[in-house]
Amino acid sequence: GLESQGSDTGSAENLARFIKAQRKGKERRELFLFPCSTLAKSTLADSLAENSYLSCKRIETYETSENENLGNCMKTIENPQVAIFFSPSGVNSAMKYFTDAQRKDIKFGAIGETTKKALVSYNLDVKVADTPTPSAVINMLKTID
Repeated sequence: GLESQGSDTGSAENLARFIKAQRKGKERRELFLFPCSTLAKSTLADSLAENSYLSCKRIETYETSENENLGNCMKTIENPQVAIFFSPSGVNSAMKYFTDAQRKDIKFGAIGETTKKALVSYNLDVKVADTPTPSAVINMLKTID
């Protein structure tokens, strides 16, 4: 099988630095394929394009959209205590379905700084996982009182 590298970098900026460090000094210019959603930020592609030994081809492979049943699904959840989000689009889709009382009582967590910023924009206190890994999420959950 394939072994993943760079999964612990935690952000597009750090991943770009990791990729550039791995490729530095290589003689052959390589093309980095970046399949992503229509909402993906250009941070990774822009950063990789800044050097002469690596080019980046961004390909939008899927469109992010809200599940048409999200509102009904959210209504079936009674007294949620914790909500963890991994994308700003998930935050923006779900927040309109939380009541004011729920927003006050729920403990919110984010995987990544961009997702944290989306939650903070709703004036919420947010914990953030250091890296996008299961162990980091578990550690974050341990900090929620």
